[in-house]
Amino acid sequence: MQPLHVLLLPVLALLYFTIILAGALSLAMSGKGVTPAILIAGVVLPIFVCALRIWISHWQAARGKVLILSQGKDDFYYGREEAPDHFSKKDIIEVITYGIRGKNGYARTTRVEISFTNGQRIYISCLLMRQEKLLAKFPH
Repeated sequence: MQPLHVLLLPVLALLYFTIILAGALSLAMSGKGVTPAILIAGVVLPIFVCALRIWISHWQAARGKVLILSQGKDDFYYGREEAPDHFSKKDIIEVITYGIRGKNGYARTTRVEISFTNGQRIYISCLLMRQEKLLAKFPH
């Protein structure tokens, strides 16, 4: 079951857009026109909220996790800080990056999916390690 704040976010976003739209329409119909502040609040605030939600999601996924990885060793560990799981680089069949690449590389909100020969998959948030450094430690 999803946490309550995750379920309420779409409802609150819809309510917010409805209020902004109703306010803009009422001002437009009254002849006063739509003020730039309402338009800015209607566009900038939702973008900020979405970006903040993505950061919080990645932070929650990385919280309490540890990645022990060396370029020269065939084994690595990833998982909860108390007891990370053991993985072998030799068992990796595919590494996929999910995220947006900018001029300075991938953003910190990128995640890397690693698939193993036994069908297991792990997802590593790039809040733990930048995507470029992470991929450099795996065989190509």
